Amino acid sequence: MSVSPPPPPIDRDTLLADYIASREDERSFQTTQVALASLALTTLGLLAGLVGRYVLPNSHQNDIPPGLLVLAPMVPLALFGMFVQAGAQATLRTHYLRDLEQQLAQPTADPAATPSPSFIRIVGALVGLKHGHAIYRAITVMLITIAMSAFIVILILIAINVPGPWAALMTVSYSFTILLLVHLTWSTTAAGLTFYNSARERLQIHTSGATGPDGQLVKYLALPRPVDLQKGLYYLAGFLVALTYGAADRTFGLHLLALIWGWVVLEFLAYQARYQWNDIRGFAGEATHPMATARKRLPDSGGDPIRQSAQVALARVGAALVLALGAPAGTRTALLVGLVAIFVLAVLYEKARADDSVAGVIILVAIGYPLRFCLGLAIAGFDWADGGLVVAAIGAVAFAAVGWSTVGLTWALEAEATPQASRSRHLEFLWRNAGLGPGPTAGPPLARRMRPVAVPNLAQFTACVLGTLLGTEVVRRDWSWLVIAMLAVTAAATLLLIGFGIRKTLTGVVVGCALVSLSGLSVWYSESWRAGWVPLFFGVFTAFYLGFRSQTYAGLSTAPKDMLANAKSLAGAVETWFKQGKPPSQPPQPNTPAAP
Repeated sequence: MSVSPPPPPIDRDTLLADYIASREDERSFQTTQVALASLALTTLGLLAGLVGRYVLPNSHQNDIPPGLLVLAPMVPLALFGMFVQAGAQATLRTHYLRDLEQQLAQPTADPAATPSPSFIRIVGALVGLKHGHAIYRAITVMLITIAMSAFIVILILIAINVPGPWAALMTVSYSFTILLLVHLTWSTTAAGLTFYNSARERLQIHTSGATGPDGQLVKYLALPRPVDLQKGLYYLAGFLVALTYGAADRTFGLHLLALIWGWVVLEFLAYQARYQWNDIRGFAGEATHPMATARKRLPDSGGDPIRQSAQVALARVGAALVLALGAPAGTRTALLVGLVAIFVLAVLYEKARADDSVAGVIILVAIGYPLRFCLGLAIAGFDWADGGLVVAAIGAVAFAAVGWSTVGLTWALEAEATPQASRSRHLEFLWRNAGLGPGPTAGPPLARRMRPVAVPNLAQFTACVLGTLLGTEVVRRDWSWLVIAMLAVTAAATLLLIGFGIRKTLTGVVVGCALVSLSGLSVWYSESWRAGWVPLFFGVFTAFYLGFRSQTYAGLSTAPKDMLANAKSLAGAVETWFKQGKPPSQPPQPNTPAAP
């Protein structure tokens, strides 16, 4: 990252005009700061009166909705935020005026004379929070402490008098916001010079046309592994299976709340924190990875990205724990057990990686898939009795097999793209197990060249067969020759896909015939809307399998976009066919000479 050289010195008249304008702006800005502070304290007093009248146990009957009470502190909090932002601008102006005064004094300074003190430095030496007089510093700290303490007490009074989920949301959101405001206040006052120098460096970077890495790091910390959010489908599958088979007696709204709450705690907070830990441990070796740019792991920001990522990961874990403790009724235990299970598996997996244990890494990497499925069951209030435990067991093994299939295919592709000397032991094992030869591959390496008895293929066969069996259990909980027929169709179709690989016409015929057959047999078997579960499991599992086998490792990062683009193109072709009776014709391509 290069920084442009400083601009040439500005003439004294320009500096003086800028100084006068800045001083005038400072005077009007001080009035704004006082107004903001007064308004914030006034709203804080009004909020305290609201709490005393409608929230406290000995007050009048509380007829205010909990959501409104939870949102009420947002008003003074927003004013506090505006006040902090105004303080940051004041800090920048103060140090900028110091620079201007220093530059204005240089041309006329007499080396023999005592330098005249800067007005801004005099003010800072008296009332500054870092170098000011002790009395003024104590007054400033006292005012900030009183205001924040009163605000926190009001928040606590509201939190202990609203339902648990609202209290958990308050704890997470307001704690994060208050800590952020405290951090910003400290960095713009006590560390004002560092804040000012950082702003100058950022300005030089932007004016020079260079791009700093801060944006990449912020994007990563906000969502470390966006592609892995698709694994939340296994959690959703467990939740929907529970609703179909037998779940807690709740309204639709409460079920929807439990579903979203669980997704936020598990997928957005816990699992993303777990991925951050994985990236921190692999940070040193990521720079040499052949697909480091496409993988978009923890970026090297030039500062201390490991420390910043660790702080955000810990904040995610803390927020997940608070939200789990305040979860809606009937979901708290499942979420707490899920959090413990996620990080116990993470510790075991990282230890297996550190020990370079091939069996440990391959076995443990897929356990998260059935864990997600079972957590979806539990959060929905699944009925474990009356055969429910058998359904859960079948689903757990099926989704574990899906994990071994998809992860095994991914790692086989990664091994193909990685030089042999740089491969870890589990990548080398899966590469050899897949039967990939040493020669180069034209196109997707797994489309045709793959041993039928490779680990991902065996796992895929298990996943599809057990997925169909799971669908039949959810549909009717009865055994008949139709179940055997559906299992036979699934097994035959999966074996054909495994044996022949990706052959466009044959693959389409096999998948289409299997889906039609399973749909017809399932409708005959169930005679209800639940019939869709049987072809759904086969279709989804097969789509994942074919998608991975038809990709290169570099293409995995753009696979979701490619699927959307293909779906959009197909929809456009179908629409044109309905309107015109023929597919859209491609314009003739000009003859382009081949590159030498």
